[in-house]
Amino acid sequence: MKNKTLLKFFLLLCVTPLILISCKDDEDSSPTQEGPTQKIFNGNVVLSSQAQVDDFAHENYNIIDGDLLIGFQASSTQTSNITDLSELISITSIDGSLNISNNPILPNLEDLNSLNLARGLEFRNNTIIITMLPLVNILELTFLQVEDNDALVNIEGLSGVTKIL
Repeated sequence: MKNKTLLKFFLLLCVTPLILISCKDDEDSSPTQEGPTQKIFNGNVVLSSQAQVDDFAHENYNIIDGDLLIGFQASSTQTSNITDLSELISITSIDGSLNISNNPILPNLEDLNSLNLARGLEFRNNTIIITMLPLVNILELTFLQVEDNDALVNIEGLSGVTKIL
């Protein structure tokens, strides 16, 4: 009898720690959920061709910590072959200036409507774009330059800008 009691006691001592270890709070075993991760490109981005737009877009950057040039500098005589910016829809923030210049066959700015921050905006020599409406989420600029856009008839996309510093 003494051996049976001793055996039960021994089993109890061995099993109890196992039971305690396997019992955890629900909080400890639930997966943690974080917000969406932001992918940041550090530096300036120059996209002068449709192939460059597509290649850059496949990296899925959300934030550009620098300037974004789509096309060529306005002072350049070169023009881009860019026709579609839809691949850039993931970009939400440009911590520099957005320069869209010398794009004679770019029909619109659709899919830049996710953009809610750009420090400056230069929009020049874009022959067939008629509206800047997709830029409506930009609220503040350090500078603004819009010129030589032959078909541009609607600048309501700048209506969200509350101040130019």
